[in-house]
Amino acid sequence: MELAGVKVGRIEAMGTVGENTPSSSPKPSNSQPPQIKGTDKDNKSDINIDNFDFGKYLKTNIGDAPKGMKDHQAHHILFKKGLGKSQKELVKEGQKILREYDIDPIFGVENLTWAPNRVKGQPGIDALKNVVDNIKQVKNNDGDRDDMVKTLEKLGKEAARRQ
Repeated sequence: MELAGVKVGRIEAMGTVGENTPSSSPKPSNSQPPQIKGTDKDNKSDINIDNFDFGKYLKTNIGDAPKGMKDHQAHHILFKKGLGKSQKELVKEGQKILREYDIDPIFGVENLTWAPNRVKGQPGIDALKNVVDNIKQVKNNDGDRDDMVKTLEKLGKEAARRQ
């Protein structure tokens, strides 16, 4: 099967931190998760995000990585899962907030950016706390979806600059 130009094998229920379910928010979304033929809202089948080619997905939806960025990867600004209990709790909290703004935390291009791979601090708890604190600030200040997207863009640029 092909999904957003990426060959995918078997689709199995994997679930994500906080369950990756669509938001009930009436706000319009530019973030369209991949469509899977043969599934619908009543079928909880999910893409195995551990085997999904987010690099190809990002290239298809945003374009190539910036020229000169060495060892680039498709990077989730708010992590997909988190490592360890503390990160998983922060990820769950952040994913809930993004869904309130109709942003899919796994497949939403608003939460994806090109960033260097194997960089100290990129997957660390401090970087994750910074992301969650910033998106909480948008929510606490009654920001709208555009404010959240701008905040994610700013955080994505920070991730892209890490070396």
